Amino acid sequence: MRTGLFVIQDLSVEILCEETAYSLVSNYFESICYRKINRKMKPLRLELHILDEPPSIPSDSVRGIQGPSVTTHARGNDIYLASLDGSLIHLDTVERKSKAYLKEAILTDTEKFFSLLGQLLVEALRYNDLHFLHAAALHSNGLGLLFSGDGGCGKTTNSLGLIQSGFHFVSDDSIFLENKDGKVIVHPLYKAFHIDRDVSRRFPELTEGTNHCIPPDNKLAIDVSQIYSGRFISTMTPNIIIFPKITFDAKSDIYPLTQIEVYSRLLTQIILAPQKTIVKKHLKLLEKLVTQTTGFELMTGKDVYEDPSKLIELICYL
Repeated sequence: MRTGLFVIQDLSVEILCEETAYSLVSNYFESICYRKINRKMKPLRLELHILDEPPSIPSDSVRGIQGPSVTTHARGNDIYLASLDGSLIHLDTVERKSKAYLKEAILTDTEKFFSLLGQLLVEALRYNDLHFLHAAALHSNGLGLLFSGDGGCGKTTNSLGLIQSGFHFVSDDSIFLENKDGKVIVHPLYKAFHIDRDVSRRFPELTEGTNHCIPPDNKLAIDVSQIYSGRFISTMTPNIIIFPKITFDAKSDIYPLTQIEVYSRLLTQIILAPQKTIVKKHLKLLEKLVTQTTGFELMTGKDVYEDPSKLIELICYL
């Protein structure tokens, strides 16, 4: 067994892992944005074991959120994260101990394996008042902007277009919300952008000079801070939320949304905890974010698709 220590948003994660999985596990944690901000967080201990038959989820546990590849269950203070292949992580939220029981096959599917580890971090950090939101976050000249929406709505493409035009970025997909000094601020989970073949064609500088070939229906993690030097920031305060939607119109347009519309759309982009007390905190934080920001729907037409910098013309009127 090998040991390792990683820090994510001030959460120390102590790893005890079988040798065959250590390299993959360490690569995952090293890809996450490190930020030390002096919170007093109890360390999380994670043991990873490879088994032919992982243990079953307790029959008296309550099923919670079912994601694309991970399902959450709860029994009191215990959280169980189950992947589609049968791998399982048990998290004791009081003792801050977790054990992963992995089928060997999941180690060959990094997307599923990293989703399982990512969900563990989402669960662990929410008990330290950091709550997940599926959104991109950017900032420029006092404008704190979130793009939120389902996969394929254009978050990454719009974000890269703004970064090319001078915006700084926090994340393109996964952020944590925190209430600090009466304001909601955001932090990243990953610094890397996850791009598909279409995005790589439209922004060729992302893969220029590399041997990266993105297979169809796959995405590649690219640390864009290495391409757009000095553009990454570790936190910001949002004041605009945009929900992009791809259309076939020649010209893009943007429309204001009511606070109720913004709130209802954001509800589909969060992962709620199994425990009611944590859910209440998450929803209260989401309500605060809505009152702090102004929401819009962006109908992304062919003009922005062909020239992402045109998005600036729309945003400058907000």
